[in-house]
Amino acid sequence: MGIILNDGTKVAGFGGIRDLESPEDTCPGLMGGSQSRIDDGCKDLQERYDKCHTSWYRDEFLKGKSVTISGECRSLWDAYTSCVKKNVAAKFNIKFEEEEEDDDE
Repeated sequence: MGIILNDGTKVAGFGGIRDLESPEDTCPGLMGGSQSRIDDGCKDLQERYDKCHTSWYRDEFLKGKSVTISGECRSLWDAYTSCVKKNVAAKFNIKFEEEEEDDDE
């Protein structure tokens, strides 16, 4: 069992990346290669979300004021994950199915 791209390329087997030649096959740049990482274009969003999440965790979650991230942090998370998905889709020629929002939340 593995992930198969639109062009038929096997990305990873059930046991992880052992089916590939090297980690560079799935994440160029991860092992110090010359190519950039998939999320490089999203670094600013990641840093802004991390900062927001840390503040929320410290000031809201740990004090029992909130158990769900919302507002600015949620917007930053949505923007960051969208950016990463866009980069992954472009890099590996794949499509992500849109997730339906759960109205029960």
